Amino acid sequence: MRLRARTPRTPRARLVQRGEQLALVIDRAGALYGLDLELRYDPVRLALPELGEPGAGLRVEAQRADGTRAVGWAAAQPLGGASGVMTVVLPAVVRGAHDARLEVASLWGYDAQGTRVPIAWDGKPWGWLAPAAAPLPTPRTERLLSSAPNPFNPSTTLRFELSSPARAVLEIYDASGARVATLLVEARPAGVGEVMWNGTDASGRSVASGVYFARLRAAAQNHVLRMVLVK
Repeated sequence: MRLRARTPRTPRARLVQRGEQLALVIDRAGALYGLDLELRYDPVRLALPELGEPGAGLRVEAQRADGTRAVGWAAAQPLGGASGVMTVVLPAVVRGAHDARLEVASLWGYDAQGTRVPIAWDGKPWGWLAPAAAPLPTPRTERLLSSAPNPFNPSTTLRFELSSPARAVLEIYDASGARVATLLVEARPAGVGEVMWNGTDASGRSVASGVYFARLRAAAQNHVLRMVLVK
């Protein structure tokens, strides 16, 4: 069923100005337990270093070379919380002197039964891009830098960076969202660190070829990196 908002909203694409912060706002999100979002932009003209979390849960993210970023969320509780409105901050940074275009290429929600729900745009959308009310935050550098080699066989080295000392948890998930292995759970100093994954699960058994995701949790943030194991 296609839900409708009460009033027309800003369209799904906007020109981002220097110093402007946008947010993706989704009305009537009290029944959404999952979200698939695809953003499209020119990475030469626009940087999108970090997406604000819409709520607790698992986030899986993939960045493509053409500037398309795909993000998926899943949670045990409604993403809209008590208010029923979900906000995802998009701290886009314009590179250069001219405005840059940011487009929501695709947006789908999932209800409690896992049914895919279209989030309408044309005419009367209930998801829209709008200026964020909060000022642009100072970017943090808690992040997964790389996985090398990628694709890999049989092992790969994950590099991450912390802007300040923090408890870091680095885990591996398969494409279904199931946790495969925990590589790191410890207090770490600020700076760059490395952890190797040898392609095995928590029991030491070799995993099958396929797509895997490394998730770094530190300083109340989640960062996900896509990897491919090829045998």
